[in-house]
Order: sequence, then C-alpha cells, then structure tokens
Amino acid sequence: MSCCCDKQRRWASALVAVGVFLLISGVVALFSFPFVIERVYNSQASLVNGSAIFDMWVNPTENTPLYMNYYFFNITNAHEILSKGAKPNVTQVGPLVYREIQNKYNVTLGPKKEIVTYLNNHTFVYDAERSALKETDLIVSTNFLYWTLLGSIDANSSMSDTISTVINAIYDSNETKNAGSPFLQISAQDMLWGTNGNPFLNALKTLVPTLQANVGLQKNGSNDGVHTIYTGYNVDNENRGEHQGWNGNETLPYWKTPYCNMINGTDGTIFPTFLEDPHSLYIFSPDLCRSLLFDEQLEKQSVDGLDTSKFYLPAQVFNASDPDNKGFCVDESVCKDGLLDASKCYASKLTEDIPHVPFFNFTLQLSAIISSPHFMYADAQVIHSVNGMHPNETLHETFINVHLEMGVVVRAAKRIQVNTVLKQTPFLKQIKPLKNLPDNWTQLMPVFWLEERLYDNDAVIDEIKSKFVMPQSVVTLVSYCGVAIGIFLLIIAISIFVCCPIPYKTLIVDLDKDVDEDRDNLIGGEGDLRLANHRDGSSDA
Repeated sequence: MSCCCDKQRRWASALVAVGVFLLISGVVALFSFPFVIERVYNSQASLVNGSAIFDMWVNPTENTPLYMNYYFFNITNAHEILSKGAKPNVTQVGPLVYREIQNKYNVTLGPKKEIVTYLNNHTFVYDAERSALKETDLIVSTNFLYWTLLGSIDANSSMSDTISTVINAIYDSNETKNAGSPFLQISAQDMLWGTNGNPFLNALKTLVPTLQANVGLQKNGSNDGVHTIYTGYNVDNENRGEHQGWNGNETLPYWKTPYCNMINGTDGTIFPTFLEDPHSLYIFSPDLCRSLLFDEQLEKQSVDGLDTSKFYLPAQVFNASDPDNKGFCVDESVCKDGLLDASKCYASKLTEDIPHVPFFNFTLQLSAIISSPHFMYADAQVIHSVNGMHPNETLHETFINVHLEMGVVVRAAKRIQVNTVLKQTPFLKQIKPLKNLPDNWTQLMPVFWLEERLYDNDAVIDEIKSKFVMPQSVVTLVSYCGVAIGIFLLIIAISIFVCCPIPYKTLIVDLDKDVDEDRDNLIGGEGDLRLANHRDGSSDA
C-alpha cells in the first residue's frame, strides 16, 4: 500500500506542475494576445507603400460592391404650378443604378511618411440589371440651370432686356420650347451627366458657340479634390485617415464661423485602428463641403457574423436651431431644421464646368439645398410643402458599419437629397412662362436623391475574419482549454494527496537519557583537561 501511494504522490506532483503551467499560460495568453495582435496588425496597417492595406486603400472598389443609386422626382402638375403657384405634386422614379469605381492617383507620401496627399477618382458605369430606369428615360424636372441663370439677373441690369428676349425666343420656338420651359422633359443621363448636353445650354449654344453645354448635376470620371490625410505611421495608426487639409487648405471657405469651416474626420472609408467605443465619428464630405458628425448606435450589429458598430447621421447635423450649426445658415430664408444651404459649395463646382463667356458676365446665384431623402428630419411645414414626400428612416437613413479594431467599413449607405429654391422676382415677370406666378412666390423643389451604397463587403469581412477574428478565437479557445485542463489537473492532484497523504514520523525525546549523557561528556572532558595540565607540568620540571 505504501509503495502504491508513493507512485501516486509522484504522479500528483507532476500533475501539479503541469496544471500550474497550463493555468498560468492560459491566463497570460488570454490577456496578452489582444496586445500582440494589435501590435502585429498596426505594424502593417499604415497608409504607406508596402503595407498590407495600402493597395486595398488605393483601389478600394476593385473587389468591393459599391453602387450609386439615383431616384428622381417627376413633376406631374407643372402647368398648375406655373399658372397659379400650386403646391407641386411629385412621384419618385428609379432607381437608376451605377457601379461606382474609385481609385486614388497622384499619391504622394510626405518626407516622414506621416501624411499622404492624393486625388480620388470616381467613375460610374451603368448597371442595367439593377436599374428600374434606362438612362434615356425622360423625367419632368426643374430646369435647374434655367432657374439658376434667371435668378442671377437683376431686373435693373443692363443685360435684363437682352436676356429676357433670348429666353422668350427659346420658349416661343417649337424646336426649343422644352429647353426654355421652367420645368422640362429631360433624360436621366442628361440631367446627371449632360451626356448629350443640357437642353437649355444647347439652346443657348446657338447664340454663344463657345459655351460648354455638356453640364450635368453630377460628374463622372472626376475627382473630389486634393485630400491630405495622416497615414498613421509611427503612431500606431491612432490618426490614420484623419484629414490634415483639403485642396491645400486646413479650413474651408464656405461657412460663416471657424467652427463650421473646420475639416474634421476621415473620408468615411477608413478610420484609426482599435477605436475604443468612440460614441461618435467625424467624416469629411467633399460633396457637401463640410464635416459630418455620426453618432454610434448603442447595440452592436452583426454583419455576416462579424460584430460591428453602426454609426448614423443624426437629425441634429442639419438642425438649424443647434448653436453649433449657426455658421451653416448662409441664407436665413432657407435656414430651417433638416436643410443645409450648400449653394456656395455647388456654385464653385458648377463654375468649373461653365467657363467665363461674355453672356455670363455676372455671378451665378445657384441654389442647392441639401437634405435627407424626402425631407426626413425636416420641419413638418417643409415636408408638406410638396405632395409626394414619404420620409422613412429605414430607407432614407445615412449610416456606416465599422469594425472598430481594424478601422474599416463593412457596410454603408450615404443618402442625400438635392433640392433647389425657386423664387418669383421682378425680372421673372418679363419671362413668358413665369409671369403668372404670384408675387413673392417661393418654392423648395426636390430634384433627386442619391444613395451611395456599400453592400456587405465580403472581401474585407473575409480578411478581418482570417487575420483577426479567427486567430483571436483560436487563442481564446486554446487559452480557456488550457485554464480548464490546468484546474482539472490540480483538482486531481489535490484528490490524490488527500487519499494518499505524505507519511510522517513521530520523534520521541528521552530527556533523562540526554541529561545523563551530557553530564558524562562534561566529566570526561574535565578529566582529560586535568591530565593534559599534569603532563604540561612534568615537562616544565
């Protein structure tokens, strides 16, 4: 029995050693591996040549399903509007769908690799299978450039008589009557891209041959300005993607306050890595010439089995009553909740397409009012100013789903509506189709809304799963198994020691015997000492 217990105790000692090792290793791996994977990923995630993410950043849509969907508002009562200023009736038509291809070019790294400057090209390719419209389908819409031109002219201007004569002549001609109408029939592609020329500009081109007529409300095959952003290099990607400037400036020239002219955030496609519940994110939008604050949704959202944080564009971003937004109120007459007057921003882009000619020897007073689709989040008065508006948060919300650890977007939808303000002015009384409009008539007219949609990004999701989720899951599983096995082995070892305790010996001390032995040793020692002294005395004699 004693021999058997000795073997079991030796096994128990070995189990203790192995159990403690597994337990400590499991705990250490469980808590240290996230730091290891963070260090490894950050070493290859900066926006510099040779990093694992650089090529994907330069050509983000190479394996990414990015689409641009356009929805148009078809006006069904144009005659009633012009004859008596009736409330517009519109019906939504669409979508007209394009595959969006983005690629960055003229990519230039700073001397210390801390910043990178680039241009981002956007090309749109028509997708017939996804579209409910053909590019050649006709829509009755606001003659945007017509209203822009006429709204820019003062009745007392020396050019007013000449221009009114030209515009009326265009309207009187059967060939160009549509082009000279305040609400015209126009193909979807001509409205967006000016593919065959804008009808109104085509009519004017007969008088001004140098006029550029291929002008649309959107641009195809163009860039959105010069971006200068931080690469995240040497700072563990804490500022990766954040803007340092745009078009060579660190602030914007469009708004009334320094706060509103700040350039904050990334371009919305990439973010700093390992964000810890930021609650909000800034995104700079070149389309709107301003920065947008996105709020985080409280609940995590699963995208193809991947936990992500959803950030959405809240109502207060376009809330005119918010003190922070006062600088965006360029024109007080359209400064209402849910609306952003981006006229100055859009005018700067439009004048790039319409070069200076004698006929346009004045400043174009363009009206471009931005809102969420169907005036979502706007005042009820604004929503009901047009028949046919049906705001729906599910269909019209702008959002992004971000994987916070990797700092990448896996699902997104940017939904923006373009509107324009139409006004009766003294000069417009000289224009035949507009003379019956009531005095001081003003109408906010929706033109179209767009949805830039990133559906579930399988390429990025698979990359995250293979390089982050799977290794972390495997290490976590192995760590928990190690801890569990270690605890199990320690329990077995303790059980063995309980069943086979280490034997102990009883020590009996005979105090009497010990005292006698000590006395004998002491007497013996004294005798030896006397004998030694005697011998020493004899020698001296």
